[in-house]
Amino acid sequence: MKLKYLVFLLFILSIFSCQKKESANVSYDSFFDLKDYFEKEQNRLQTVKQISKSVSIDGKVEERVFEDFDLTEELALFVDSDINKILWLDKYEVDSLFKGGDLSEILYQAKSEKMKTNQLRIFFNDQRLDSIHILRKTSSIAAELQQKLIYLPASGYSIESRQKTSLSDVNILKVNVEFSQK
Repeated sequence: MKLKYLVFLLFILSIFSCQKKESANVSYDSFFDLKDYFEKEQNRLQTVKQISKSVSIDGKVEERVFEDFDLTEELALFVDSDINKILWLDKYEVDSLFKGGDLSEILYQAKSEKMKTNQLRIFFNDQRLDSIHILRKTSSIAAELQQKLIYLPASGYSIESRQKTSLSDVNILKVNVEFSQK
């Protein structure tokens, strides 16, 4: 009789041991997640009624006010600069700066010039994100492109692009955008 109970117990244990175990949700987010941050910003910025945009191409400036705009499109270059990918965990050096015990800056510096996002700096003030500064660089045989992006959650953003081709001088494009609640 005891043998039957022992066999039954082993049978039950073997059934439970054959079940798939749920794997723990492992997060590989090691860097600041720009994509997630800007998705949240788009929700927060729903109250923005208009944007003032100034575009300068090689010193020639044009300014316009837009009431119909797409925040996803406006912030796409920032989202595209996200470095929070598992394949890039060893591609960036990370440094943090603290002032008075509070985090004031995080710096991500690419270890290789091949990385499109060369540098990402996040500044904090009173434990709130104050600004994001991004340096992007790409180059090929025909052209070199350098972009400086600055995002200010309280007011807007700016982008400065410098492009040098083998057949032309440096072309400079500057974009400044201010958010307005009006």
